[in-house]
Amino acid sequence: NGGQPYTDEFLAELKRGATELRDQQAEVDSLKEYSKQEISKLMGQMQESYEDQIKRITEMVESELKETTTRLEQQLAEEQAARLMAEEVAQLAQMKSTKFKLG
Repeated sequence: NGGQPYTDEFLAELKRGATELRDQQAEVDSLKEYSKQEISKLMGQMQESYEDQIKRITEMVESELKETTTRLEQQLAEEQAARLMAEEVAQLAQMKSTKFKLG
């Protein structure tokens, strides 16, 4: 995402869902002439739509967390390797220094 915060994307998705839910609720409210069964069916469809939206957001968050975790694990491994290399270089320098003093 080029370093951009994902919150904007999540908030936009939530706003879209809230608008959609509000529109659907208005539609249901305007259906006074429909039977309770038809209204119940529409309400069920709205609930399913809402659950799908939550599922999409959850998947987006999980995906971002996995990417971040992978990136941080890779960064940690690189830093550990660099630290080990620096320790080896320091040990070699110390050994050469000790050898030079004794020699």
